[in-house]
Amino acid sequence: MGLLVIKEWKAETKPLDEKNNYVRIVGRKKGFWSWLLSKFKIDPTISMFVNPSWIEFTAFSMSGNYYKYINLDEVSSTYYGFTKPWAKTISIFFTNMFLLIGIGYEFFREDLLLFVLGSMIFSFFVAILYYKYNKIFVLGFVASSGERNEISFKRSYIENIEINEEQAKKVCYIIQKLIEFKHRRN
Repeated sequence: MGLLVIKEWKAETKPLDEKNNYVRIVGRKKGFWSWLLSKFKIDPTISMFVNPSWIEFTAFSMSGNYYKYINLDEVSSTYYGFTKPWAKTISIFFTNMFLLIGIGYEFFREDLLLFVLGSMIFSFFVAILYYKYNKIFVLGFVASSGERNEISFKRSYIENIEINEEQAKKVCYIIQKLIEFKHRRN
């Protein structure tokens, strides 16, 4: 499904809507153009809904729609987590620093030491900002067939929806409780 930014995130221990959904997560592709399209209501979205019978994934795009239903009886486990972009952050720091030092060597030969120090400090802040704003969360489940179904997302600063581990944990908890309830009922 690709990396998403979250447009809507709702998860409650009681139904949220008339369709008896306990979880409703809606995301869009990341980037400025996807955000701009969303302002005109023509953005491709990916959604995940959870109700007492199944988990539904939907993908809407300008080229068509995709629906996938997984019966809760077929879910063997749920998971969540996040990755931090350490390697890219370090790469950004050194690339930025060496580029600035290379430019500084040509134009600031008299004050090169001061320029190098400034370049290091600037590169450090750029790398820290990249690290802070690029934490990627994963939420998913494994079907009894072994098939993994997941959504990967990061915080949307444009929509100003902050997602954290506790919210992802709550979704996994709700899915597990719905599975337990369905097994007890059967």
